[in-house]
Amino acid sequence: MTHSGQRKEVVPCDTLYLSNVPASSCVVHILFKHFKKYGHIRSIWTNGTNAVITFSTKEEAIKAYKSPEAYANNRFVHYHYHLAPEKAESRLSLAVDTDYVNKTLKEVADQIAAEQRKTIELQSQMAKTHKSSYDDIQDQKKKMELHYKALSESYEKADTPEKQAEIKQKMDEITNVINEINQI
Repeated sequence: MTHSGQRKEVVPCDTLYLSNVPASSCVVHILFKHFKKYGHIRSIWTNGTNAVITFSTKEEAIKAYKSPEAYANNRFVHYHYHLAPEKAESRLSLAVDTDYVNKTLKEVADQIAAEQRKTIELQSQMAKTHKSSYDDIQDQKKKMELHYKALSESYEKADTPEKQAEIKQKMDEITNVINEINQI
């Protein structure tokens, strides 16, 4: 058997194969945290010191492949384009417990729905409180306006300048409060 000396042509694809990854760094969430900056990740599969990362596009995989940044600051991690990327996805389904994934997905969806319901309820309560506070303020404003009117009549009937000055001061205070309410 003879060897031709030629290497198989490397064809870029959307799936990268990493080998010689330190076991402590060959964890899905750590891989995701590093490789998400190159593009949208469709899937990550790990096994021991090897990992397969599938991006949404070939360009994103090329960007990650050509990046000068070493994964986990380890220059011994080897990057390769996956030789059979179509098999990577099918192998992924063998390694994944789909029942567990579906159960977890349902739990997360239920939690999100519960949080959304709670948020809507809080918003509704805040709107009611705001409306109630606004109504209370408007009631106080009406009472002040009536009090102002009564003071105005008293001002006209006041028999001394001191009494008029006292009433005028109260009327000015009420005017200031009403102006503040109007600015709300």
